[in-house]
Amino acid sequence: MVYNAFLASNDELTLEEQQVLKARHGQTKDKRQAEHLKAVYLQSSGRSAKDVAQALLLDPDTVRNYFGQYQTGGIEQLLRFQAGGSQAH
Repeated sequence: MVYNAFLASNDELTLEEQQVLKARHGQTKDKRQAEHLKAVYLQSSGRSAKDVAQALLLDPDTVRNYFGQYQTGGIEQLLRFQAGGSQAH
């Protein structure tokens, strides 16, 4: 189920993966994408979802969702914008 072949464990990423996240963060001009990248990077460096959420002013479930998106589909999935909501009545 994990997209990245070199994923270390559930909440840990390899140094290489962390470097890629950090590099992409430095390259993006989209604030939403930067926030997603920061959340995954911070959680992967040993911080809890709660701590990351407090630092970035997010909900802990949002941080966990970002990390799950990364685990499922890598950076491309993490950065894909998906507007939610229900259908109009």
